[in-house]
Formats: sequence, C-alpha cells, structure tokens
Amino acid sequence: MLGYALTLGTEEAWWQFCVLIFARLTVRERGFLAYMALMSLNESQAYETADKAVFGPGRRAAS
Repeated sequence: MLGYALTLGTEEAWWQFCVLIFARLTVRERGFLAYMALMSLNESQAYETADKAVFGPGRRAAS
C-alpha cells in the first residue's frame, strides 16, 4: 500500500494508506513511523509537517 500511495501520489491514495496503517499497526508502531519520517526531513520541513499534522492546514501553532 505504501508503494501504491507513492506511485499515485494523490491525496486519496495517502488517505487510504492512513486507513490501512491505522488498522494494521499499533499506536507505538505508528508513532515510530511518524518519528522516523520526520527525522528524514530537515528541521524546518519537519516542523512544518508536524505543525500541519497536529493543527491542520492553514493554522499555525502559537509561538
């Protein structure tokens, strides 16, 4: 399913991947996956990605 999401690159494909990992992975496993994905980005990219994941697009965390 990860290959499917990467190949298509659509929002829908990524949401389907999200549903799959929610059903198949534990909270701990999903946390490690999220952590390692953020670690693969530079600091500003990681912050921006985490900010969008937690607060939603168009909203920013209070500084």
